Amino acid sequence: MNTPINSTHPVEPLRYHASGFGDLFRPIAFGFVTARMCAEILEERRHILNIVPRSRLAEQIVLFDRYDPQRSAERYQALLRPFLGESAGLQVA
Repeated sequence: MNTPINSTHPVEPLRYHASGFGDLFRPIAFGFVTARMCAEILEERRHILNIVPRSRLAEQIVLFDRYDPQRSAERYQALLRPFLGESAGLQVA
């Protein structure tokens, strides 16, 4: 479990990011990302951006930019398409 960075904004247990780099959080790069996971990752990122100290915000955004969950979700959908057809109904948030 991650420890709180700031006592006024306790950190909930994170599922898709690991603590590290001081007050920053490192994205966990998943090879297969479902549409639901993608939405949860993006929501977790919004939460993280609210708790990271403002002085480190730009650094946190750079860490997020290294891994794009939407791109992983699109790749996963493309991988499934031959097996499930165009009507797979997978939507990326």
